[in-house]
Amino acid sequence: GAGRPLEASAAVTCKVLDFGIAKMLDGRVDALETQAGTVFGTPRYMSPEQAQGRSLDARSDLYALGVLLYQMLAGRAPFVDDDAVVVMARHIKTPPPPLEQVAPSAHVPPALAAVVMRSLEKDPGARPSSARELASLLDEALRAPAPQPSSPSLRPPQ
Repeated sequence: GAGRPLEASAAVTCKVLDFGIAKMLDGRVDALETQAGTVFGTPRYMSPEQAQGRSLDARSDLYALGVLLYQMLAGRAPFVDDDAVVVMARHIKTPPPPLEQVAPSAHVPPALAAVVMRSLEKDPGARPSSARELASLLDEALRAPAPQPSSPSLRPPQ
């Protein structure tokens, strides 16, 4: 019941819901379709095509998920600025900094970093085409053996 702490053996279910962009119209909530030239959404998670007011498909959502994954791994979003317009412009034009550069102490496996960076491609056609494909790529990356640290060079100094 409400107000009671969960027991140690209790299962917890987390559900992620996307209500989209909505507005009140005569007391009703109607979905607001994105029209060309109109931008709706949270700039930190906007795909380049969304920031430009272009038509969207599932790959735009995968870009937003890529931003979230990047933020989880690096401790910050790929583009940070107090000005929403600057953030949107970076989503459109600027490649995200590599995870190993932003968070070297996180030791993000290269295979995982590659999947996250692929989901942040500016061209939707270069991103995974579906959530199923992204999930498969993430699963592969997480199962990949960790790279071994390279040994120091045995060549004599020149």
